[in-house]
Amino acid sequence: TGLGGVLTPTGIGTVVAEGKQVIQVDGRGYLLEKPLHAEVAVVKAWKADTSGNLVYRRAGRNFNPLMAMAADFV
Repeated sequence: TGLGGVLTPTGIGTVVAEGKQVIQVDGRGYLLEKPLHAEVAVVKAWKADTSGNLVYRRAGRNFNPLMAMAADFV
């Protein structure tokens, strides 16, 4: 789930492009960078209950919930 990948012109014609899919858009080449998959996420929550529900505070609300949902094991 999540983003399907990112198209970037960075790395075209270099060693980085070897073995990667190049997509042409309007006559310009872009590398398809596939998303990384996380098996484990280590997150910090303000409060948790015995069912595993987490409550985040302050800056922890930015990315911790997304990382916890995207990983196979938290």
